[in-house]
Amino acid sequence: MISFIKAIIFSMFFMISFSAFSYDVKKIETTEGNVYRISMRPGEIAIVNEENFYIVINEVADYRCPQGMLCYWNGPFVLKGVFVYEEIKSFELTYDKEPLNIFNEFGYTASIVDASTKDGIFWIYLKVN
Repeated sequence: MISFIKAIIFSMFFMISFSAFSYDVKKIETTEGNVYRISMRPGEIAIVNEENFYIVINEVADYRCPQGMLCYWNGPFVLKGVFVYEEIKSFELTYDKEPLNIFNEFGYTASIVDASTKDGIFWIYLKVN
């Protein structure tokens, strides 16, 4: 069943456009779990493809005050997507110097451990246990 769901998700996203897939994902294995370094531009979709699950990131926004600027309002870094294991679960993760929330489903946890924006590229470090 999971292979069927994965095939549907992949087919759906490949139909969108190959130009939306110019992201980079690098797996970093640590003693605390796997961390995925993801770099992507606004409007792109990134896919973390593992043997047991998929994570599809479809929206990223940085509402934090840029370094060296004076801001009256400061928001978080926001990451939205879906986690595919035995079923599909939407999630929204937020970060501002530390994880503000954690995704916890299917026996997995996911959180942002670092995030930055430089030259129009989002750099996200996503920890998954």
